[in-house]
Amino acid sequence: MNILDKFGFKEVCDVCLYNIDHTTGDPTNPVLFLDTLKISTIETNCQQTDATGGQGNGVLLSWDYGKDIVVNFSDALFSMKSLSVLNGTAVVESENGIVRQGIEFGGTRVPNTFIGPNGKRHFIPSDRIIYDPEGHVVEEQDLQSDQKYIMCFTLTPRHFYGVPVTARDFPGVYYMVGETIARNLKNNEDEFCQLIIPKIKIYNDFNFELTSSDPTVFSFRGRALSTSEKRMMSLVKYDVDELQGNMLFDNSSVQLYSSLDERLLVRFR
Repeated sequence: MNILDKFGFKEVCDVCLYNIDHTTGDPTNPVLFLDTLKISTIETNCQQTDATGGQGNGVLLSWDYGKDIVVNFSDALFSMKSLSVLNGTAVVESENGIVRQGIEFGGTRVPNTFIGPNGKRHFIPSDRIIYDPEGHVVEEQDLQSDQKYIMCFTLTPRHFYGVPVTARDFPGVYYMVGETIARNLKNNEDEFCQLIIPKIKIYNDFNFELTSSDPTVFSFRGRALSTSEKRMMSLVKYDVDELQGNMLFDNSSVQLYSSLDERLLVRFR
């Protein structure tokens, strides 16, 4: 390694989370792939204690302990799978799902359609219920022309995907690989870089804000746990053969993570 080599980062990480083989600690199947992140930051800190004494009570010795690594993510998009991972629950797919809708209308003319996404009209089922602003059921023949009403009805969707949020389920621990690039100061060329966290605990405090002006950003974070070898994270810069060289992947392999990362495991785990 040349100690004069210097690099710069500008790109956000593409992150992949893998399940962990609890026998070997190696990654197995991919659980979540994030290639639409806006921000991925790494915060490393530790605690410190000092021995002080003598005239002026100066610091004589200092110890570091309690190293902590937190990774923050902001994703421009979401998927049902990403929401399920952040909640620690599975995506529920059902052919018998029920959703409840409510629309406002005024006057004596009862609407039989409502407008959904993309301006498309959808039929309102005949078993709808009409309420006045105080929440009382109103029959159609009793509607008044100068009054506002709320119509409630249930729909049976063609496709129903749900992510339950429960009090007893929480996100798990995964093997994380963050892929980015580093630009070489010497030749101004980009090179491969990976951020590897062998055990990352996803926090349950993710958040997002629905607004009428700006796109929603989904923010969440994770904490690096220490392995049995006391490794918490590895930052790796690497080179691989170009297309005319040896192929990185063996199509017959059952391993779903990159062979490059598999090689790095031997050195860094």
